[in-house]
Amino acid sequence: MRTPTEQAWHGQWQRLLGQLQEFWGFLTEDDLKRTGGGEEQLVGLIQARTGQPQEAIRKRLSELARH
Repeated sequence: MRTPTEQAWHGQWQRLLGQLQEFWGFLTEDDLKRTGGGEEQLVGLIQARTGQPQEAIRKRLSELARH
């Protein structure tokens, strides 16, 4: 089952790619392709690279998905 953030991403993934790379500059296109648009995979990748708490990452992802 998709989370609300994943549902918002479903039709917006291409637009979000650029925003994700802009905000988290270390994300490559290959990183984003490997996550396949999945929230859990993306949160895990960002957390592993930044050490940020998952809740903070999810909050930012949710904000990006709404805009």
